[in-house]
Amino acid sequence: MENHNQEQGTEQQTINVQVPTVGNIANKRSLIPVLFTIVIVFFFFNFFTISCGEQKVGSVSGINLVTGTELKKHDMFSGKETKGEEIPSSIWAIIAFSAAIVGLGVFLIKEKREALIGTGAGAIGFGSLIILQFVAKNAVEQNGEGALHVDFEFAYWGALIAMGLAGIMSYLRMQKIGQIVVRTSQPISSNTANTDDEIKFQSSNNLVEHPSNFDLALWLGKNKRALIIFVCLIIVFWGVYHFFIKHNPINDAKAIIDDRCDCEKQYNDEMIETDKEFIKMFDSYNFKTRQDARNKLEELHNQLSVKYSKCNDLVQQELDKKRSRYIVDKELLDKFDFAYSSLEGTCKSSRQTELTSLPTEIEKKILSLKLSEPDIEKIKHDLLGRNVYRSAFSGWYFGSLEEFKNVTIISSSNSGTNLELNLNMDLRDSKTNEYWNALLVVTYSLINDDWVFQSVRANSFDKLDVVAVDTAVVVVEPGY
Repeated sequence: MENHNQEQGTEQQTINVQVPTVGNIANKRSLIPVLFTIVIVFFFFNFFTISCGEQKVGSVSGINLVTGTELKKHDMFSGKETKGEEIPSSIWAIIAFSAAIVGLGVFLIKEKREALIGTGAGAIGFGSLIILQFVAKNAVEQNGEGALHVDFEFAYWGALIAMGLAGIMSYLRMQKIGQIVVRTSQPISSNTANTDDEIKFQSSNNLVEHPSNFDLALWLGKNKRALIIFVCLIIVFWGVYHFFIKHNPINDAKAIIDDRCDCEKQYNDEMIETDKEFIKMFDSYNFKTRQDARNKLEELHNQLSVKYSKCNDLVQQELDKKRSRYIVDKELLDKFDFAYSSLEGTCKSSRQTELTSLPTEIEKKILSLKLSEPDIEKIKHDLLGRNVYRSAFSGWYFGSLEEFKNVTIISSSNSGTNLELNLNMDLRDSKTNEYWNALLVVTYSLINDDWVFQSVRANSFDKLDVVAVDTAVVVVEPGY
């Protein structure tokens, strides 16, 4: 009894670990749509972060790479996020995301060729994600001139692994289905003497001893429709990306120039209409001076200039936005800048004749206004602070308005741009209280639609005799 127990105690204990076979893995059909769903979910999380040294610059999710986004910058002083560079959509992200959707879709609708399409979707998606990694990393680091660093996060690696597993499981499932079709198509002996056990044994032998050989031509023939649909989907995705999503630097530059030309056209059209209205209403304004007319015209033009400036500001914002699309790609950025500089200044107005003729017509209207010659009060103020010489050794300094006792304009001579006035003045010297009579010649020049004082000279200066009678002052002219 003791020996028996000892023998039992010395027996070795074994642990059996069952490793799933390829067939077992292929049987897990439900895992394939789950894996494609995981890929889609991971696209809504951060794929990679961009860092400068130890500071995080921004992060980009998978869906951002599909739709394009604007990289947010973190302001270290205010703690707020501000707008940064624009991240364009990536064709590789679009292909990978579309592949996951197609792969999930065919398994949900239980398409007959779901294994084949799932294999293709998984392979294309996996390859696109691999290419996306190198393209994004190279673009960011090249743009940052080595200062920026890209770190791919868990969501990217999870999407990559899930996409690869979905493709592999779809392939294994496709292989198993092919083997089943080939094996079951092999004839079983028609000998009626065979029993059920013999038939089972023969079928088992057929399964083991006659593995199927993959016939590519046969497979292509049977899956021709699926291949055509798959190729068409790729073409559609490429067309949508190329014509509706992908940014073209030359087309973007042309679009900005078109917007700028629209601003200029609108400004020119409104300027023409404003000038025409000004000419039409010129007489009703009742301008007293030419300067009044010019001020009114300037006021109207300033209103249009404000609108034109706002329009240009919006175009400039759009220019900065579209240019930032190519910040990560120097070659595309150079194409954009070259196209923009080549097209800049090419805007042409179909109403150029009106633009050049209307200002001339307006100027004629303004010049038709007769300028008022300087009156007595203006002459007095213009003479203040000036000297006029009575002789080689003495002169008169106009110090205050009280010195002017009587001023008369005898005659004037107007050449259009120069005005000469002959004046008769009675003046009182504030220091000596003496009265003088002066014949002066004052000249003006027309500058900016205004008569501007130029000079004064004396033709004569005569002292007057003054007789005081009560409170009245009688001035006796010389010779009386």
